[in-house]
Amino acid sequence: MYSRHSSRALSIDIRRCSTPEPLGLQTLERTGLIHLVDDVVISKAVSLSKPNPAIYHLSLEPLQVDAADAWFVGDSPRNDVWGPQQVGLRAAYLPTGHPIGLERPDAVLHDLRDVLNLV
Repeated sequence: MYSRHSSRALSIDIRRCSTPEPLGLQTLERTGLIHLVDDVVISKAVSLSKPNPAIYHLSLEPLQVDAADAWFVGDSPRNDVWGPQQVGLRAAYLPTGHPIGLERPDAVLHDLRDVLNLV
């Protein structure tokens, strides 16, 4: 989740899949974006999974912005494009091997650092 609502307003929703939870944080460290992170929502910790609309709303709460003013960034067409769009978020797709079907992202990123060009 990404929004430029304040000087430091980047909220990331990290979902634990088959990889350890720290993997998402390590990716942010490697790309130099970790200093922009204000909040982390881990689905296992909140007992919600994407594409349940509640997890997107929960990710928005700390930012205090409307869904239309934020971006959801991810690599899963269903969970990170279709799901967020159902609650009014704009979705940026980062291709990593999950092919796009009927989903239509609002933006396609080539690198995670491209998130800085969204707003």
